[in-house]
Amino acid sequence: MTVVCFYRVVRILLDVVPRRQHQFFENGRVDRCRVSDHLARDHLQHSERTREVNRRAPGNRWYVDETYVKVNGVWRYVYRVVDQFGQIIDVLVSPRRDAEAARRLFRRALSMLKVRPNKVVTDAPAIYPAVLAELIPSAWHHVEQYANNLIEADHSKLQQRLRPMRGLQIDRTAQVIIAGHAFIQNLRRGHYELGIDATPAVRVTAAFTELARAV
Repeated sequence: MTVVCFYRVVRILLDVVPRRQHQFFENGRVDRCRVSDHLARDHLQHSERTREVNRRAPGNRWYVDETYVKVNGVWRYVYRVVDQFGQIIDVLVSPRRDAEAARRLFRRALSMLKVRPNKVVTDAPAIYPAVLAELIPSAWHHVEQYANNLIEADHSKLQQRLRPMRGLQIDRTAQVIIAGHAFIQNLRRGHYELGIDATPAVRVTAAFTELARAV
């Protein structure tokens, strides 16, 4: 999903925008909101193609937590799943913090991966036990104060990235951008078979070079 998403950002800025100025320009400047909306629509059309990219298998311990972002002035929950090695397994933007949102998150993650966790660490919300018993009954659900520090620390990287932005306008765009941030983080941490021969400092650049040839 996020692989094609970020390739499309590059394609839009370098190819589509110059050819379709009437759609992306306002007062002689690129309108980032219009580019983001186009990217969200383009992302939905191409999400299935990302399954061709070789993502390394995640670990067997998953840490699940929520953080918050404002979308058009309204707070939204951002569910995030990270394994013990720092790989961001999936993200989900939701207007509610309930069992249905948690169920969507785990179904998405499990549908994309061949590995199922044997341990899931969450904070205290009562929504998780029933969902985990339904979808991953073999996993041990661990709830303990401070046990989720790994993912809570990882939230700060997302917040630092979103803070300088002008704001998110719709949930769909928020989902694309936050998923894209997760992809870039995973690239830098070496969780994709992209740019594996490059040093960490230039791994993202090398990965996009490989991706541009493949997509």
